[in-house]
Amino acid sequence: MIRLIGIKLFLLLLIIIQAGCGNGTSPGSNVQDGRYWKDQAINDILPYWTENAMDRDSGAFITNLDAKWKHGSDSHKYPSMIGRHIFSYSAAYLMTGNEEYLDIAEQTKDFLLEKAWDSEHGGWYDVLNRDGTPAIRTRNMFIQTYALTGLAMYYFVTHDREVLEYIIESDRLLETALLDTLNDGYYNVAGDDWQIIDSNKSFASQVAPVSGYLLYMYLATGDSVYLQRSRRIMDWVSDRMRDPGSGWILEYFDRNWNMLESDPDIINVGHNIEVAWMLLRLAMLNGTGEMPETARQLEDSLYAATFRKETGLWLTTLGRKDPGITDDFTYWWIQAYGNMYSLCSYRFSGNKERLDHFIKGAEFWDSYFLDRDNGDTFTSVCHNGVAKDSTKANPYKTSYHSIEQCLLNYLYLSFWVNHEPVRLHFRIIHPREGDLLLPVLVEDMDIVVRDARYEGISGNETLTFSERTVTLPEADIARITVTLGNRSVTDN
Repeated sequence: MIRLIGIKLFLLLLIIIQAGCGNGTSPGSNVQDGRYWKDQAINDILPYWTENAMDRDSGAFITNLDAKWKHGSDSHKYPSMIGRHIFSYSAAYLMTGNEEYLDIAEQTKDFLLEKAWDSEHGGWYDVLNRDGTPAIRTRNMFIQTYALTGLAMYYFVTHDREVLEYIIESDRLLETALLDTLNDGYYNVAGDDWQIIDSNKSFASQVAPVSGYLLYMYLATGDSVYLQRSRRIMDWVSDRMRDPGSGWILEYFDRNWNMLESDPDIINVGHNIEVAWMLLRLAMLNGTGEMPETARQLEDSLYAATFRKETGLWLTTLGRKDPGITDDFTYWWIQAYGNMYSLCSYRFSGNKERLDHFIKGAEFWDSYFLDRDNGDTFTSVCHNGVAKDSTKANPYKTSYHSIEQCLLNYLYLSFWVNHEPVRLHFRIIHPREGDLLLPVLVEDMDIVVRDARYEGISGNETLTFSERTVTLPEADIARITVTLGNRSVTDN
């Protein structure tokens, strides 16, 4: 069972698809408008999760849901997936200020902290029963990381000090128990006593911390520890995980970074997009304008070999030795990553072709991944646009990837393409006079605070702010609205 939720995550995901491809249809949309993505989150994605997936009997969310939101027979819950839902509802509040979203995020957060945390040894149980009692007590790096994803976004929006304490302690345990201090990298799995039981190293164990919580925590706190950790991990990826022949990032290694013989001879396109995207985000924080060599090589390879310009589709896999070997479908998360990556590439390089690639990829998403009949998205779609797997939820699919794309596309397009200001909402818990809010959720240092207001007793009050921070008042609950813009251009 440990292997099931550990090193074989990607392999299992490849076999949970359903067969059948035909012809797709394509409604139109304005995918270049940032507000379109905000509207998609609150109209096409989250309402269906709220109505159909919330477990109103036992708490949190149902894990397995079919194409029409019918509950599956497996009722287990995963802290990683619970955390991802916390991310989604926190992000929805950030975009809208709708209290209902943050209330759901808070309820789900309470379930995670109360049920999933091992109060004796620390860390998150890998699997829970439906009622929240532990079913599997091991510590899988993938599970540990994505439990923190939602807490990081919840903290960004609320500054909840209790949540911050859990993040800090969980992060400390990963660094002291799962980190290989001799050879670098994180081990895949430990027991509930944090003794290593799978010393191999997978892609998910290394890169998920960067995309899952480290960058978000750096933006939320300004603590350089999170930034340094992100850079260290991406250095491992560039130095240890690249195939010397093709330059692609590989998946599975032993503790000494030897490629495992059991590793399938294929390239995971989505993971290579993720690496290129993380490298660009880190490079923007450097402020030098220089693209890392690994990012440059991956960009060239990704657009040449894995992006279909005629349709906008991103491939799922590619043969490592024979690039002609591909699948006939792609996953929702790969298409979402490709879209966000294209916008970051456009921002970094100014290459108009990358914006065109985003538009094409976003149109494919809008036309074929959105389920216009049942809500949310399909899990996978054939190259011709017909749904291959219509499952709504499983141990790897939640609302998260779709909502993260909606949030970041909303910000990226508003700041970098349409030059429009963005208004974000925060509900800060027990701020002290003079505490600082860091409200900028993108790594671009040209994005600055234009205005900050506090819903006080006498109405909206203007707060003191600098380019990247807002000074908070003392309050039990401070509802803050911050307007952000791009200082390098004039806002429309």
